[in-house]
Amino acid sequence: MQVPWHTPLIIVRNRACHALIQYVHHILQRLKDNRKIMVDDRSFPEWLSDELKERSLTQSELARRANLSRSVIQKIVNRLVKKPDTDTCRAIAGALNLSPITVFRYAKHLPPGDEIPEMVDLEEVMSRLSTEKREEVVALARAMLTLEKQRGKSVSQ
Repeated sequence: MQVPWHTPLIIVRNRACHALIQYVHHILQRLKDNRKIMVDDRSFPEWLSDELKERSLTQSELARRANLSRSVIQKIVNRLVKKPDTDTCRAIAGALNLSPITVFRYAKHLPPGDEIPEMVDLEEVMSRLSTEKREEVVALARAMLTLEKQRGKSVSQ
């Protein structure tokens, strides 16, 4: 018996969909365990200075790790720049091994609230999918939420 030419494609596609479904399920499960980020009223320059002190980092070392110029970091710490752009925030987050969401919140690019660490990963994965596949993932997530409600479980617990 000859196997149709498209059978291997279906198997690969089904495995990829299954992996994506597992990933989305994992994210939804983690939603229950969110921790609240307490963004205080320190300015971004104050927060960054404190982070450097806590980590025993110099401005030069942060600049090197973030692939930014030392003058950019110096301007932020010296309050010449109070709200750095999102690319700078993302670079600082990477250099400090923090979620960009955390840095965006301190820089006032996002309001304070619950952090979902997987959102950055999910955004990256979703950006690689076609519009149709992104819609499928959203529909799947909504279906999973509906199932949780039907089972009497609160997603926000």
